[in-house]
Amino acid sequence: MKRLFLLLIITNLLFLQHLFAAKSVWDGRSSDTSWYNETSSEYHINSAAQFKGFADLVSYNYCSFEGKTIYLECDVDLNNQYWSPIGLHSSKPFSGIFDGLNHSITNLLINNEHFDYPDMKDNVGLFGYAVNSVIKNLSLQGVMEISSGRYIGGVAAFVNKIENIYCDITINLQTSLSSSYVGSVVACAEGSSRIFSKGEIKFSNSYDVLHDGCHVGGIAGRSTEMNECYSCVDLAVNIYGTSSAYVGGISGASTNISNIIYTGSISVSNINYSGGPFVPHIGGICASFGANGYNIISAPSYFVPGEGWAIGKSIMTPSTSEATVTNTYYLNTWATENEVFGTALSENDLKSGNPLTGFDTSIWEFNENEYPSLISLKSLIPQPTYTVTYYVDGELYQIDDYKEGETVIPPTDPVKEGYTFDGWGYVPPVISGNSWIVYGSFSINNYVITYMIDDEVFLTETQKYNSYINPPKYYPIKQGYLFNWGEYPYNVPAHDVTIVGYYTEDYYECVDLGLPSGLLWATKNVGAANSESSGYYFSWGETNLKESYYWGTYKYCNGSANTLTKYCDSSEFGNVDNKLTLEESDDAAMVSWGSPWRLPTENEALELYNNCSWSLGSLNGVNGCYVTGPNGNQIFFPFAGIKQYQTTLKGGSEMYLLTSSLYHFDDVRPDYGIVIFCDGSEYGLGGEERGYGFTVRAVTNVDPNGIRNLIMNDSNEIDVIYDLQGKRLSKVKKGVNIIRTKDGKTKKVVVK
Repeated sequence: MKRLFLLLIITNLLFLQHLFAAKSVWDGRSSDTSWYNETSSEYHINSAAQFKGFADLVSYNYCSFEGKTIYLECDVDLNNQYWSPIGLHSSKPFSGIFDGLNHSITNLLINNEHFDYPDMKDNVGLFGYAVNSVIKNLSLQGVMEISSGRYIGGVAAFVNKIENIYCDITINLQTSLSSSYVGSVVACAEGSSRIFSKGEIKFSNSYDVLHDGCHVGGIAGRSTEMNECYSCVDLAVNIYGTSSAYVGGISGASTNISNIIYTGSISVSNINYSGGPFVPHIGGICASFGANGYNIISAPSYFVPGEGWAIGKSIMTPSTSEATVTNTYYLNTWATENEVFGTALSENDLKSGNPLTGFDTSIWEFNENEYPSLISLKSLIPQPTYTVTYYVDGELYQIDDYKEGETVIPPTDPVKEGYTFDGWGYVPPVISGNSWIVYGSFSINNYVITYMIDDEVFLTETQKYNSYINPPKYYPIKQGYLFNWGEYPYNVPAHDVTIVGYYTEDYYECVDLGLPSGLLWATKNVGAANSESSGYYFSWGETNLKESYYWGTYKYCNGSANTLTKYCDSSEFGNVDNKLTLEESDDAAMVSWGSPWRLPTENEALELYNNCSWSLGSLNGVNGCYVTGPNGNQIFFPFAGIKQYQTTLKGGSEMYLLTSSLYHFDDVRPDYGIVIFCDGSEYGLGGEERGYGFTVRAVTNVDPNGIRNLIMNDSNEIDVIYDLQGKRLSKVKKGVNIIRTKDGKTKKVVVK
């Protein structure tokens, strides 16, 4: 099993690197030689880049590693990047021991046209010239595209000894060859033992051929000694006319062989055949065999030997008359009079499950309906790799590799800020014959937003992580004060949040516009910090702020426009009380700012409308209108719009100001209140539904001009200081103050 997060779950790293090493993928460029020390006798390769560095040390720096051992500590994926063999030729060989530790090298891609070294052409393979060397305990998979070469082998061109090898190589011959040795595993070797070979050797073009002296084998072009070897390689080769070429299912040529089985296919085409003596040697096991052989099975899936005078269709053709072969069997389907050695058996006999005469059952295994197999090779065969792929909310999270029967260990639960992982779907306990996809998901977390006012909880809300925090627009109105929410994050963080609201002392000013009545108008809306701010929104007759403005939340009805409970002069709309003007307790201006501030009446609104000039403009970037009185003084009304439900409509383009009067113009509409409006093209008075939210501009009849400059002569005379609403102050503030002296008298004092 190769897992992505081994470091997170198991502490013994060195032990795991040996048992569960992850695959290292080569990028086609990286070469790491930092691990090399010429005084060492053994080396440990831990990455694809280090494996490439090993190749460069041999082929560039004349490091033969003679007498030294290289250990491969991880699986290497060569990633179908062009590879140049390790060891160029006799002057640049590899002469050490390479121990793959049963790791794999996959996606090998060799093409002569892309070699790093221009002087290396003849020796082609993962290793090239590896004389006086041993290569063992390795699994290899890949493709070789051959345009030249004399010694061509998947694992190595030359090697002294090769053992415990699994090889799955496709060799595409893209040129004609002369005096060449081609083997799926090795071109030439002295000893080959415990080899499992599959794949194919074929010509890419029908006009490319083998000429004189070529040896081709499913494992080796030539190997002197071969023991416990199996090949199911498919051979499809072209031989030129009467060329002396050697093609065998196991080896082109060999001397001593034992415990061998071949089940691949052989197809030979003679090119430019024109009759005469035919030289090609074709054998189901070996094309040229010289000494001793025993315990051999030849069972090609098909056999097309072409033309030739030395054809042992099922076993081999001897090169000496002294060659002896015992305990040897071949598939009678391909038997001819040219067979020299062995006993012909049917496929059913070979697959009977009965031990063959002379075969050692500690080496061979016999199962019904199967060809005999070599026990020692079972451990070489790579078990199928199955994947367990984990997706989280549709995105790939992790892929784990497993072998058959391995226990599946789910990955560490993913962590995502502001979310809770809901867990994985079905995870199989063990791997059994197929890959799996496992889905997991996150649920977004909810966090509590607590709003505090005056050290008490005003409101708690639950909001999703990262959602926009929108503090309530409604809160208790405190007469003489403005309300603000303290600092808070723009979006909900991954924790609960407490937002504290606070009050600041408000300050009111009024302007004498020179109106006939002498009425003074405030310079800003109720609840506004300055003249351009919108301030609070109130439904007609209400004095509290609300979350939503419509008939369903209106104080003086039972949920609809025709169920009014107060201020109604028509039974069509509810309970009749004939009240046409708001009472002081329902006057939003008076409740918010205190007496003498109040809402204007209908007549006072008409006075403003009839006696002042109105013009569009802006103040500090806020659109609105200026109202200029007869004396030239002016006030500014921001276009604050109107509240419907929780939405502000017409903000920036229109303004609506409440009056204290009930609508009574063209027809009786007690569900309407009178408002002052301006939409940019016209202004005046109109009626709007009571349940909507409107801004408020307060008025007062108190004339500040009559109390200005009444400054106290001696501050020691002051007993108590109040504002106009009766709020006790700690000191005199800017504006109008009510002073009670120690003799019990009161005075109004204006401080500028």
